[in-house]
Amino acid sequence: MKLRLSSRERLLTAFLLEEPDIVPVSVRVGGISIPWMSEAGILEYVMRNSDVIWRTGIPGANIFFTRSVKIQVEDRLEDGIHYYRVETPKGVLTSTTKDTMKGKPYVGSWTLKYFIETEEDVEKFLSIPYSPCIPNFEQFLKNKRFLGDRGVMVIGISDPVGVIGELFPLHKLIQYCVNRTSLIKGLLNLMFERIYDYLERILKIDEDFIVEISGPELVAPPFLHPRFFDELVVEYDKRLVKLIHQHSRLAFMHCHGKVNSLLERIADIGVDGLHPLEPPPSGDVDLADAKKRIGNRMCIIGNVQLDDLTRCGRRELEEKCINAIRQAAPGGGYVLEPTATPLPDTPIENIVAFIKAGRRYGSYSLI
Repeated sequence: MKLRLSSRERLLTAFLLEEPDIVPVSVRVGGISIPWMSEAGILEYVMRNSDVIWRTGIPGANIFFTRSVKIQVEDRLEDGIHYYRVETPKGVLTSTTKDTMKGKPYVGSWTLKYFIETEEDVEKFLSIPYSPCIPNFEQFLKNKRFLGDRGVMVIGISDPVGVIGELFPLHKLIQYCVNRTSLIKGLLNLMFERIYDYLERILKIDEDFIVEISGPELVAPPFLHPRFFDELVVEYDKRLVKLIHQHSRLAFMHCHGKVNSLLERIADIGVDGLHPLEPPPSGDVDLADAKKRIGNRMCIIGNVQLDDLTRCGRRELEEKCINAIRQAAPGGGYVLEPTATPLPDTPIENIVAFIKAGRRYGSYSLI
């Protein structure tokens, strides 16, 4: 009989591709979900009954990853619109966003105007001098103390594609990747050095955490052919993961989209886990097949669609959890988790049902 593990021990065992006492179950706790979960009265239940993967960023870096610019912000709170203005040596860059949910800015925003939309904007961006960003760990340390052994802290960071991609309209980014690859590569090279520097500063803190790398989905299928992934993602993220491992931390990747053709490429990066491995129609991953192909190389996290967590009845949601556990959990290296962070329209009874299903059917003796 296996010893009962703490949630922290259980998650780390799964990340190390071993079988813990039971299958870990997580619902993605972080900056998006904590405010509304707390308001809805479900956060305490989640913290007490699930294996918490607490995702957080580290303040200190702006979207340009340099302290040499000051981003001026004008908020029009009545309709949730925010205007951003940056002075550069070659002129002004501007951006406009609108809150996804009015009155809930923490949920996220839609970009109405991007910082880079023309060749002239690219030149303005390139004219910005670099001044290293300094991470602020104050809130991270408070959160980590509060979490204790109920889970693991995860520091999220975007890779070069993730950062550069947020500066462009998606269609323009894709066009440049195909037709102006050298320009995009130049931007990625510049941003990689800044990200690497900031990540190295984060990794020097004497605290344990896991690093989650996001951003690759912007150039993954269906947007671009898999061959672009090697040049625009693998080349850079390999070096980020190597740095993370040199500091004795684990790293996993967050990449939505149709990643079935990319599974081995992502494994070659050296990450210790991959989230969310979406099934059709949003993705194209067969979980049992993915387990056979990469399950001995990295931890599989996710696969239950956020839309299912939001819309399914209790029994249907339970069946989806059972299917995911049966396909990916045997042998270890699996964490049951939704494919995205729950939003305020997620019924709290479904969150409870999801956690209970993970606990009820997550025994390795029953799989």
